[in-house]
Amino acid sequence: MREWRSVFNDSRWIHKPQKQIRFPYQIEEIPNHKKMGKRMIRIGGHQVAERVAELGNRSVNVVLKSGHTVYGQFKKADDYFIYVHDNRSHPHILAFTQIDEVIYDQSAGF
Repeated sequence: MREWRSVFNDSRWIHKPQKQIRFPYQIEEIPNHKKMGKRMIRIGGHQVAERVAELGNRSVNVVLKSGHTVYGQFKKADDYFIYVHDNRSHPHILAFTQIDEVIYDQSAGF
């Protein structure tokens, strides 16, 4: 889609297309650019029950199938639920059937 701007010239309106501003290079072409390591670990909803041991006492984001996200400290899990306490220490009891994915940040090695 072209954008037009109006320029008043010799008592007439002349329409000239405006140039689109583009980023001059792709991010891969930047010299001396180091890519960040991937530290975010995602556990799909169907894998949460098997991989609950790796959550430990970490801060987690639990994305629900309804689209809501619960952020907090993972406390424990049983056969059907996980228990997360948010920053206000309010407990959230979430069923495995509600969970779309669990995301946590892996600690850096340095």
